[in-house]
Amino acid sequence: METYQALLLGILQGLTEFLPVSSSGHLALGQYIFNIKEPTLFFDITLHIGTLIAVIIVFFENIKLMFISVIDSVTAIIDILKNPTKSNLNLQYFNKHINENPDIKLISLIIVGSIPTAIIGIFLKQYVEVFFGSINFVGTMLIITGTFLWFTKDIKKEKNSNNIPNIIMDSNNTNKNDNTIGDYYSDIMRFGYKKALFIGICQGVAVIPGISRSGATIAAGLFSGIERETAARFSFLLSIPAIVGAEILGLKDILASNDGLASINISIFYGTITAFIVGYIALKLLLRIVKVGKLYLFAPYCWALGVIAVLLGVL
Repeated sequence: METYQALLLGILQGLTEFLPVSSSGHLALGQYIFNIKEPTLFFDITLHIGTLIAVIIVFFENIKLMFISVIDSVTAIIDILKNPTKSNLNLQYFNKHINENPDIKLISLIIVGSIPTAIIGIFLKQYVEVFFGSINFVGTMLIITGTFLWFTKDIKKEKNSNNIPNIIMDSNNTNKNDNTIGDYYSDIMRFGYKKALFIGICQGVAVIPGISRSGATIAAGLFSGIERETAARFSFLLSIPAIVGAEILGLKDILASNDGLASINISIFYGTITAFIVGYIALKLLLRIVKVGKLYLFAPYCWALGVIAVLLGVL
């Protein structure tokens, strides 16, 4: 693979992985128009690693808080085991810690949402190649993506933007006042498990080329009545186990077939770095767009691209 090809693919991956326009749909359409072969599995995995790093950096503060909460929970369990005579008191503390800690609640929501994603993703994996081979199908899915993005414009914001917790939209901002923290806690604690399950189902379905993962999950959150920034944050935090799981399965396939290992070169490094940089910028941009309620602006693009795909398939 030439360096310029790796850079172009890195830019495409970084943009379409986060913007709600379906990265898989663009890949399928690009392969059809330019008659190109799908990138090696190893290169595809490295591009996704680049965008995964972008997610981790943007939401590092959130991930850190969840990790600390897990450590605290494990410490509480050890305490209970070490002090059986005081177990009632420790159990009361532990129950309170679990029930009132928004970071623990967020972890449990991610676990609940990841279950249907894994089940649906594994089931649909065998059909993905068939989906990629039908440009008409991909175009139709892009039109559907644009449609549910368009309907998000009628969703009203429940809170004043001045009260939105900075931790949701800017993980690098540590200057949070008490009111902001209180709003953040309230958003998470009101987030029901049925909603997490619904969003997880939408993420699983998004394995279909033409269905945007970010668009489907954020829109699902908004339609469920979840506050904008919380819906966006949950969407991308939920994507982490999904991406990691998909990459592990991909690496397993590589070890079994050695696909792509023979073609490892510096171009792959350039593509991965490009995917990370462009992905980081695209993710920050999308979060701002969601914050002001403009997710529907991507609908016309999805419609236009979908119609083009369908026409190409017919002609």
